[in-house]
Amino acid sequence: MGGLNIKEIVVDENLITSRSPYGLPAFCKEIIKFFERRRAR
Repeated sequence: MGGLNIKEIVVDENLITSRSPYGLPAFCKEIIKFFERRRAR
């Protein structure tokens, strides 16, 4: 795909999103890490 970088999930500050339902496991892991970092503040 000519240098196109397709990621399973995207994290941009407070926005966490996945491209499709197949990315749900990775999304769940990332959202847990996000809330753990927020709680540690």
